[in-house]
Order: sequence, then structure tokens, then C-alpha cells
Amino acid sequence: MRLDLKTLKYLEVETVSGKTLGHVYNLEIEIDGQAVVQYWVKPSFVSRKEYLVSRDQIVEFTDRKIIVDDAVVRDGGIEARQSASAKTEPAALSERS
Repeated sequence: MRLDLKTLKYLEVETVSGKTLGHVYNLEIEIDGQAVVQYWVKPSFVSRKEYLVSRDQIVEFTDRKIIVDDAVVRDGGIEARQSASAKTEPAALSERS
């Protein structure tokens, strides 16, 4: 399966148990291997909270959504970012702005 960037940027991201984390709005690419390294996820367009999801944390990838393992969330594998210039820190998936 192949997706264009326009479609990829609006994919919903949720955990295996069904908790919605947001949608893909950006990504990071490893230039040497030409591979996606991380997906940037935001709950909404106006939210300042961001999540970085490594490709290794993805359980299932479809043309409609990305499903992330619940254990990854519990272990702090998804990281919250307050802004693009802020240092990345583990997220507890509590509401912060």
C-alpha cells in the first residue's frame, strides 16, 4: 500500500484499546535510508500538545488510521512536545496545554 503525503497528514492515530491520540500532521525522514523515522501527532489543529511516534511503536497502519500498541503509551514510548523548540519529554497522556 502507498499513501500520498496529503492523505498521510490527516490519518488518525489511536491505541490498540481505542484511545484517540490525534492525527498525523508532520513526519521526520532519515535521508540516508529514505525511511520515515517518526510521525508527529497532534490532538487538534489548535492544540499545543504534540506526540512523536516512532515507526517501531506502530502495531497496524491502514489507509484510515495508525494503531499504536497500548504498552508503548504505558511505558512512555510516545513523547509529548510543548513546541517544536522544546525538549521532548515522556507523556502520561493527561491533558496539558
